[in-house]
Amino acid sequence: MRRRLAGVLLLLGCAGVPEPVVLPPAPAGEVPHLEERALLLLLVDQQLFDPFTVERVRALGSEMRIELARSLGRAGDLAARPVLEDLLLDGDPEVRREAAFALGVLGDGEAIGTLARAARDPDGETGRLAVEALAKLDAPLERVLGSVQGLRADAYWARLVPSLARLPAPAALPTVRRALLEGGPAVYGGAMYALAREPDAASLPILRELLADPDPWLRSLAARALGRIGEAGDLERLAPLLEERESGPVVQALQSARRLVAGGLAAPPPGWAPRLLSLLDDPRAGVRLSAIETAGAWGADAALGAALRERFETAAGRERELALLALAAARHPRAKESIGAASLAADAVLRQRAAAAAGLVEDRPVLKRLLADPAPAVRAAAFGELLGLDGVEASLTARQALADPDPTVRAGAFEWAREHPLVPVVELLAALGGMGETDVVEAQLAALGALEARAGAAPEEWEAVVAALTLLAEGADFVLRRRAGETLVRLGKAAPPVGPVASTRTLAVYRDLVRRAWPERTVRLSTSRGDVDLRLECRQAPLTCVNFLQLVGVGFYDGLTFHRVVPDFVVQGGDPRGDGFGGPGYMIRDEINRLRYERGRVGMALAGPHTGGSQFFITLSPQPHLDGGYTIFGRVVAGDELLDELVQGDVIESAREIAVGD
Repeated sequence: MRRRLAGVLLLLGCAGVPEPVVLPPAPAGEVPHLEERALLLLLVDQQLFDPFTVERVRALGSEMRIELARSLGRAGDLAARPVLEDLLLDGDPEVRREAAFALGVLGDGEAIGTLARAARDPDGETGRLAVEALAKLDAPLERVLGSVQGLRADAYWARLVPSLARLPAPAALPTVRRALLEGGPAVYGGAMYALAREPDAASLPILRELLADPDPWLRSLAARALGRIGEAGDLERLAPLLEERESGPVVQALQSARRLVAGGLAAPPPGWAPRLLSLLDDPRAGVRLSAIETAGAWGADAALGAALRERFETAAGRERELALLALAAARHPRAKESIGAASLAADAVLRQRAAAAAGLVEDRPVLKRLLADPAPAVRAAAFGELLGLDGVEASLTARQALADPDPTVRAGAFEWAREHPLVPVVELLAALGGMGETDVVEAQLAALGALEARAGAAPEEWEAVVAALTLLAEGADFVLRRRAGETLVRLGKAAPPVGPVASTRTLAVYRDLVRRAWPERTVRLSTSRGDVDLRLECRQAPLTCVNFLQLVGVGFYDGLTFHRVVPDFVVQGGDPRGDGFGGPGYMIRDEINRLRYERGRVGMALAGPHTGGSQFFITLSPQPHLDGGYTIFGRVVAGDELLDELVQGDVIESAREIAVGD
């Protein structure tokens, strides 16, 4: 795999790898202000601020001032704040919009006062983005509400409502309910989304009424929210959604019914069982799989139990995995027999699900046997389930996991140690020290959380934690350096300057990257279900798009699976490990932009800021909570109808760039 990626690693400038002097020719076409765009891309990629570049670009037209604002927010250097605040006064409203958004991305709380004033900008979109930035910066609720106080009612709600879901609940819920009463049709959907994201008991009447809304997305939101705060009678209210043609409301009704029953909030009504039985064979993949999951909560129903057992014995792939988990959740008389068979299967993914099922029925012998499985994902699942059983051996199990050669197994142990800070610092550091620079970043970041927790739980080890974090904050890895510094600040210590990202890229490389990102580019994913075409948003996310195109060009994605599919949410692929922890061996910078996560948007999967690499996801429904947090770098332009047919484990047979319009 490393040999296969050698050319990509060179182009992308990974630490310790020399970059080529000569690059393949970029697509033809003159790029206006190429030199300045290359300089701005350098600032983003290397995470730094350069006043000379700033002044050079500001002297150009408004188009380049927009690029400047976007780049300064992404570059992450707080020295850019005064420049962005100044751009909030620009005569061009599009410059002001980008500056307001960029201040939210930059994350400097010192900008709250400026943004509060910008919330009243004559341009409504600038005002809306300023309110969004205030919410991102965790400005006090009263400051956010006060920033738009006194505006006309339509302007007040138009600027405030899109950010209501970002404001702290439950304090913001009275404002959300006011928006539903006073805001009018233009903001109704946004207010309902905010209500459904963080509902409370007082919201139940509104949510129940929303189940009959004409908009299927809003019906889905209401169904999802009822799964969190609903009552026994809500199962009957959810039942009509099972007859819908749109899959979203059906999926959310099924998932909420499972949560209500499994959580003991409602007894499984007998009337649901026949409908669940029929939905086990629904042609819509997301509905069918959700029905299998939900059937596990109807444990006493003999017909459903028999159907699940039959599905486990005869089905393959994701259906078989979910049937196994449902049998375990139902405490089916033959659940342990099925788990035992699955734990010995040749398919590592099925053995991984066997570990999860064994955890549900507390089958410790199976779990302990799986601790020695050759597949890291299986060992990680088995360790996770054993740690979750909270037995007296949990601390010993965590220590065993920390000694595992695979970083994903250690990641789970670090997460446990963060919640149960019983492992001494020396053992945590030994487990962290055994990782290389390209090992799983999730494990490294989880280790920092475990160290922070240990410092709070064991005062005698506080100095050792601070010393270790200080070394990491001065290390070579930018992501670890940044996170270690943030951890030091939470422990009351000053953090060393994060500094720029180490890179050997020359300005010539950035010129070439800009040229490559300038024309429209389209990639076709040929899957086991059909073709899906992605139009890349290269000018919005040049580093991300060129990285994606380079990986496509060397066949990186060919043969990989969609390792994560959540019905009515996302499909995710691009992991060479297949367990959600893999990548190309390097990380790229985030390019957060103002595009919104509607259905069919392509985003970069992350484990934290600047941890993207090869994993991407495609949204199956609008997901506003992802806006401004994950780089959007494309959209589906053909094959949208296939997205709902994809299931976990489906294969990307090939990924190829095609001519625009093919």
